[in-house]
Amino acid sequence: CGGTSPALLLKTAKKVGLRGIAVTDHNTVEGAKQAIRLNKDTDFEVISGCEISTDLGHTLLYYVDETPRKKDFFDVLEFAKAHNAIVSIAHPFRLPYVIEFKQDLKKLSKKIDAVECFNGRNIFPFSDLRAVRAAEGAGLAKTGGSDGHFWFEVGKGVTIFEGDLRDALRMKKTGVSGSH
Repeated sequence: CGGTSPALLLKTAKKVGLRGIAVTDHNTVEGAKQAIRLNKDTDFEVISGCEISTDLGHTLLYYVDETPRKKDFFDVLEFAKAHNAIVSIAHPFRLPYVIEFKQDLKKLSKKIDAVECFNGRNIFPFSDLRAVRAAEGAGLAKTGGSDGHFWFEVGKGVTIFEGDLRDALRMKKTGVSGSH
């Protein structure tokens, strides 16, 4: 969804020391599919995903090979369940854009896997801190992301885990790090 080609995205991610990347363009998996095709490094994982603009806020889907057709949040959750996807609520308290997720995360904790607790494009750190408190209060895993619309933003936010990301998220054994 940004100005970075999949080839430059892969090159930059490896250059900044990432061991893998989730490509989550807005409302499409096509960029992720291209990055997967281009990646020839068996020691570097590319996860196919997308960031869906739902009626309740932005929702990240990881491990999907197609884009949900519907934009209703609860329809997206059904799509994710049917496709064995991981669901993370993206930048739930981002300011100054006032893009706030419009549901109680604790009530949704059985239907979602994680909350994005570090977003490289958040201008105010308290937006991320509020997300951390919400994730912990709801018993959800944490994800971190660059939200890299441009090559120089790649790696500004990361999810820290051991082993397989899907397993780490489901077991809630992830951390986040990054710089604004």
